[in-house]
Amino acid sequence: MNQAESIGATAIAQAQSWVARLRSPECLPGERAAFEDWLAQSPLHVEAYLDAESLHALAGALADDPWTRAAARQLRSQPVRGPKRWLPLTLAAMVAVFGVALAWRTSPWSAAGPAPVQYSAAVGEVRPLLLDDGSRLVLDTGSRIRVSLGNDERRVEVLGGRVQFDVAADAERPFRVLAGSGVIRDIGTVFQVDNRDGRVQVSLLAGGLEVQPQPGARDTVLHPGQRLDYDTRAVGVPQSLDVDAAQGWPRGQLVFKERPLEQLLAEMNRYSKVQLELGDASLRGITVSGVFAVDDQQGLLETLRQGWSLQGTAIGQDRIVLRRLHDR
Repeated sequence: MNQAESIGATAIAQAQSWVARLRSPECLPGERAAFEDWLAQSPLHVEAYLDAESLHALAGALADDPWTRAAARQLRSQPVRGPKRWLPLTLAAMVAVFGVALAWRTSPWSAAGPAPVQYSAAVGEVRPLLLDDGSRLVLDTGSRIRVSLGNDERRVEVLGGRVQFDVAADAERPFRVLAGSGVIRDIGTVFQVDNRDGRVQVSLLAGGLEVQPQPGARDTVLHPGQRLDYDTRAVGVPQSLDVDAAQGWPRGQLVFKERPLEQLLAEMNRYSKVQLELGDASLRGITVSGVFAVDDQQGLLETLRQGWSLQGTAIGQDRIVLRRLHDR
């Protein structure tokens, strides 16, 4: 087993233990806090816990399976010693049931599909992507996703960056997106997911969307023209979406309306290895409006020169510093 497989196996085992502990009536508030800390440590933990919960639900559906009943009878026949003896027995029972469920899921009769496939967009690239199910995606610069198109479910994990989804209808295979600590369930929609270091923004352009921002949290229903922000620590409330800006980046355009110049430079810098910088703190007070092509850095510099009397000076091969013309 290589290092990656070992880390994955550890996360799965920990996730199975957390499912058992959180469902126990003796679970303490401190344990729930520890669980939230564990989730926040890695996106792999979130994925493992969601899979463990799915297996738990499947195990419930297999309650009448003879293998499951035999394992339970064997555990019940073991003597109980001490007030805390229930915990290892509970975990052992969970492992037995998970084993049956996992064997079912990975058997030739299960609904498992092909292995997940990872896609990415290079720096400066806005990449359209057509999935085998007919869904159309657009990956923003530097974005990474992992796609699993199973026979009973379609799943996309936004590992980092921003993605637009135009989901093909398939009543037999629900479509869900994992990002940060949350799960987004498609109801026939066009929507975007922006995951930057676990801070996630979900934006709905058309249709309907259900978002579970954290494991165990209540779903938030989004309507067209709304967005929701969340991370492992906090969940916002639905806010109005700048629809023009959301529709712009898949076309390679940044749409700004009276926003700070510093924010525009930060967005443009995501698409280029040559980084634009403010040479004077007073420039942070400049606000800009307009439509800017993400691949036209020189066009932006010319616009800033004509409209705001700013001049860019190259510093080495990968920096351009902006200053006012009269400060040069």
